[in-house]
Amino acid sequence: MIASLRKFISESLGIIINKVIAGLIIAFVLIMLSFSLSGLLFTGQLAPYFSQGVGIFLMSTAIGLVVMGILAHQYHIIPAMQSSLILIIASMTSGIAITTGKDLIATTLVLLPLTALIVGIIYFIFGQFRFVRFIRYVPYPVIGGFLAGNGVSLIIGALQLMTPFELTLNSVANLFLIDSLVVWLPALAMATLLFFALRQSQRYTVIPIVLILGVGAIYGIIYVQGQSIANAITQGILLGDIGSLQYELLYTLNPDLIDWRAIQSQWANILAVVMVAVIHLSLNLTGIELIKQDDFDIDEQVRSNGIMNIAIALAGGNVGFSSASTTTMNYRVGGKSRLTYVICGGAILTVIYFGS
Repeated sequence: MIASLRKFISESLGIIINKVIAGLIIAFVLIMLSFSLSGLLFTGQLAPYFSQGVGIFLMSTAIGLVVMGILAHQYHIIPAMQSSLILIIASMTSGIAITTGKDLIATTLVLLPLTALIVGIIYFIFGQFRFVRFIRYVPYPVIGGFLAGNGVSLIIGALQLMTPFELTLNSVANLFLIDSLVVWLPALAMATLLFFALRQSQRYTVIPIVLILGVGAIYGIIYVQGQSIANAITQGILLGDIGSLQYELLYTLNPDLIDWRAIQSQWANILAVVMVAVIHLSLNLTGIELIKQDDFDIDEQVRSNGIMNIAIALAGGNVGFSSASTTTMNYRVGGKSRLTYVICGGAILTVIYFGS
């Protein structure tokens, strides 16, 4: 009797520890993703509000985890902010920055949840009326071109994030100056290592280990060279003080600062966001099905993503949807319960709390 009880306690503890580790690993990846995507969007005139962008992305992710933890926990699906949408939204904010005569950050803080709301409503309609099946009629060259273009845009966005000058055809040569090389060559090495590591192993620990090794290597180089942290920040190697992770609710914004005409002028880009969001989510859900070898109702999942985005929009957040990569990682690490959502969401909220 006692032996059976000990065995039960031991097994239960092992399961709980496994779920906690899974939640922390997923949280780590989602937090890094929020910082990276915020750097892509909050650049140029929006650069001073980088920390606010991180807060928005982290809170949006936390809300998404809560909603999906309720609606889709049985499939262990993890939502995330998506680079494919951030790149389009970044082009929208760049266009608004040129034309607006009002406050750019206030207009951006309205644009993000408005886009999330529109995407959420479309998701809900597509899922409710089972329109997702029509996505299969999108030609493969269009999908392939979208994926390739998204990859190129991500590379350009990453280079722009790491360099102090505007990246154009005329300024490409500046990438090969010493001040630029010391920033983007380590990033290229990191990307190459991550690429080949993922080709060699599909273990869930690959991405966290490579990220930790990359951070350790950069600080090791700084130490060996005898540089100070302040000097590394000046060179653009380290991020530096980003301020507090602010999260501003919509009702606190001054309506007079919002440029509604500038937002209205971006209707074509908003439509592009919707189209990309629908296609990309369908591809992600199909990929999750194949990896897990488990059929589920894709229309139901699209509807759940709609509810999630509507909830995020009401809280003033940014659009996101089910992520194939983080869901696969969650599946492989064994995070197959609501506890993973709780741990992951709790870790993200903790970062927001202490960061503010």
